[in-house]
Amino acid sequence: MWYDQTGLPWVAPSPNMPDLEAAALYPGLGLFEAGNLSVGRGTPHPFGWVGAPWLDSRAAVRRLRDALLDGVAFSEQDYTPTKSVYAGELCHGILITIKDRETLRPLALFRHLEQLLYDLHREDFKWRWDEVRKMTGSREFQRIWESGHDRIKIMELFNRGAERFEKSRRPYLLY
Repeated sequence: MWYDQTGLPWVAPSPNMPDLEAAALYPGLGLFEAGNLSVGRGTPHPFGWVGAPWLDSRAAVRRLRDALLDGVAFSEQDYTPTKSVYAGELCHGILITIKDRETLRPLALFRHLEQLLYDLHREDFKWRWDEVRKMTGSREFQRIWESGHDRIKIMELFNRGAERFEKSRRPYLLY
């Protein structure tokens, strides 16, 4: 069940989580906060837009559209964030629109975004590895990224984490 199906009003858990769409995209885009890519804080679309002054948004959007990711659409959109990364700087970016939240796969979105950053902007995009380790709980992502960036190993890494979580939560489910 999605939150808006409960009949309860949305109460933003953070100023940067203003709506359910941001919350649905956060699991895929949140890790980029550990890098030098704006995730939309200080724009009308926190966690629904990513950008940077150096981002080739036209090429990025073309690649994302070619990937045929389920549940989302992409368009070019420039913003000047008012806070966080690149506050006050014009950023070229990607507006992410959820078209079907039932088929949306936030980690697949992450995987495609990080792949295009690796391919198109390896010299410009930088991770803050200490923050990545805090957010992922592992050095494994860094090892994969720095040793040739095997995209299959990256998805396997995230899938293993999801499988472990699924097993650990199972005894606590009521239904």
